[in-house]
Amino acid sequence: YRTRVGAELRQPLLRDRGTDAARLSVRVANADRQGATATLNRAVTETVAAVERAYWTLVASRQEVDVREEAVRLAEEQLGETRARMETGAAPKTEIAQPRAELERRRGELFASDEALARAENALKLLILGGVADPLWTQHIAPVEEAQLEVVPVDVSASLNRALANRPEITIASAVVNRRHAETAFARDGVWPSLDAVVSYDRFGLAGSANPGGSVGTLPSNLDGRFDKSFESLGRGDFNAVRAGLVLGLPILNRAARGNAAVARHVERQAEASVDKTRKTIQAEVLDAAAALETAGQRIEAAKTGREAAEVQLSAERDRYETGLSTNFLVLTRQNDLSRARLDEISALTDYRMARTEMARATGSLIEDRGIDVGGKAR
Repeated sequence: YRTRVGAELRQPLLRDRGTDAARLSVRVANADRQGATATLNRAVTETVAAVERAYWTLVASRQEVDVREEAVRLAEEQLGETRARMETGAAPKTEIAQPRAELERRRGELFASDEALARAENALKLLILGGVADPLWTQHIAPVEEAQLEVVPVDVSASLNRALANRPEITIASAVVNRRHAETAFARDGVWPSLDAVVSYDRFGLAGSANPGGSVGTLPSNLDGRFDKSFESLGRGDFNAVRAGLVLGLPILNRAARGNAAVARHVERQAEASVDKTRKTIQAEVLDAAAALETAGQRIEAAKTGREAAEVQLSAERDRYETGLSTNFLVLTRQNDLSRARLDEISALTDYRMARTEMARATGSLIEDRGIDVGGKAR
């Protein structure tokens, strides 16, 4: 009866020394986790940016409705004044046609702006509600924050640095590179021959009975017995063996491993190039956002000045009309000029707020600036 117990220590010296399948799995899992977290941050950022754009579109649409309603009111007043002049004989009957036609045209613009407002409200609801089945879907959204704000200068250099440090797209691309690094290291490791240092220790147990027809001799008492006697021998350590050596495995040609290593390195280079491309794309987005922000800020002051001038021109034209020095055409033209100036100011303010949102998105600071927690951790 034979029994054996032992231990072996094997240390790779070439293949599997730096990496193996188990360590590859750990590195890949870490890279995937890093990429998944960044992907979540990107999704939240894009959602917040879309909600803010939809909100400011709704604000602008509602303000446009106000402008169109005011334009209709002014046209109705002009039509009433013209009708009163006709009744007193101060104006011919043909004079009523122009303010009446202008009133209907402005009503058409009001209807179109009402439709645009409904579309803007639905677009925002789609982002913040679960769908048309949501109980809040039938409720109207009343914006509580207007587009009035203070124009601030843009630090382009700081914005670029912030974007390169915070954008989740870079983290996602870097996570892919980390995974490719691990896969390339594993594939390159497979090209090496295997050379392992092996140290082992074994303890043997032996027991039995003498063969009836065997050679003449006496069986030692410590070995004479059945199977359980073998365990006693094992426990006493009567028979021990220590071995140390090197085990070499040398594959012929090893073309498959070399091919896998070449493919892995090519894929790794592609991932590294993708990181560089992502950085350049992000830098371009920041520069575009900075230009849009600066332009929108300049437009705000210009639009405000234009609106104030249009108000003065309309007031002066109405004074001339009341004294008989102007016509319906000129008064209605000045009213249209004022409406366009008001819409231009609304557009400039809205574009500036959207440009602020886009700059925050481009620099990767949107969810942090808004105080949003992602996965229980504030960014």
